[in-house]
Amino acid sequence: MPFSARWRPEATSKFRRIVPMLLRAGSDMPSLDQLEQTAFPFFSPFGGSDHQIIKNYLRKILLSGPGPGPGTWATYEKAHRARLTAIFVPKLPSLPADAISHIVGLWAHTGYY
Repeated sequence: MPFSARWRPEATSKFRRIVPMLLRAGSDMPSLDQLEQTAFPFFSPFGGSDHQIIKNYLRKILLSGPGPGPGTWATYEKAHRARLTAIFVPKLPSLPADAISHIVGLWAHTGYY
């Protein structure tokens, strides 16, 4: 489902938490140009700060690509997991790095923030 779809106001109070789940499931992402022009159709009880948080999150995902192309949720999740794994590898020398990476992926919900 693309982000340009209409959302019901009563269903969007948790929009900020739903965005990572939609992206992980394969939802379409706007381009950087569309991101700057898009006004997300939801009501924010916190004075509009959710709008900027979602834009920043999507911008981080789009800029996570390895080259000049846009990043995807998978590349952002992989980079997030690698950063957290690098913290725990020296602290847990008896475990292999790939096992630590798997544990971090299950524990930290990598890519969701």
